[in-house]
Amino acid sequence: MKIDPEIPSSIGELAVVLSQKFEAVLLEADPEMLSQLVADAEAAIFLRFQSLDNSPNGHAERDALGDAIRTLRAIQTGKLHCPDWNGN
Repeated sequence: MKIDPEIPSSIGELAVVLSQKFEAVLLEADPEMLSQLVADAEAAIFLRFQSLDNSPNGHAERDALGDAIRTLRAIQTGKLHCPDWNGN
């Protein structure tokens, strides 16, 4: 599985890329393509979390990113048949 190597040059651009990647995951039906899109979205979420690391005003966005990660996990277990990390 290849992670998208493109790193956006600004915080605003990163948010747009993250939104586009997450939307692509939600719309994809092909399991092979979905697996790559999930990996790309996870990488974008990770980068966004890093950019918020020292931000005192990023609480709501961190919560939204956490929700996005949980949605990706549900897609991985439901559509891609990956094991549930929680053992459920």
